Amino acid sequence: EMLRLKLSTQQRNLEDLTSYFAGVAGEVKHGLVWVGELETSGVIWGDNGLIITAAPKEPVLTTVSVGRFRLEPDVVSPYFPVAALRATGDTGFQPVFRSAAETLPEGSWILQIAAKQGGGYLYAPGTYGGVVTGNCDGFSVRTLETNLPLGDAAMGSGVFDLYGNLLGVVLRCGGENN
Repeated sequence: EMLRLKLSTQQRNLEDLTSYFAGVAGEVKHGLVWVGELETSGVIWGDNGLIITAAPKEPVLTTVSVGRFRLEPDVVSPYFPVAALRATGDTGFQPVFRSAAETLPEGSWILQIAAKQGGGYLYAPGTYGGVVTGNCDGFSVRTLETNLPLGDAAMGSGVFDLYGNLLGVVLRCGGENN
């Protein structure tokens, strides 16, 4: 009987964690969009319609879309690890709040959230292990150390603390996802 009670308590704790993570994802999902032509998630960076995402595999020379909005490429090249797109006019996009990852203690919970093609969102919890500076195709980048699953579905997704502050964007670097 004691084992059953212990397992029941652990299950309830896991369900509470899952509910909490879903709540954080629900609070920040307004700051993520699916960029159709690039087939990736993107993070709304500021009030000026700027969207940050992973660099495409091919050059982008024309406008791309996010829902009914058209985006002009600001900096979009397969030679940069990050792409910046800008929506013109009033989009109503809500930017994410940003925070320096270095303020988190190592071992803190973090949450990776990505917009999905066709609507909806994916999220995965993980732990924060610190920030390291490295080289990405000739560019100096700060990389979060984490145990998050950073597969292709994570490209352009945001990594958030449990207060909903953006810590970083998942990018492709030298054939790896960071």
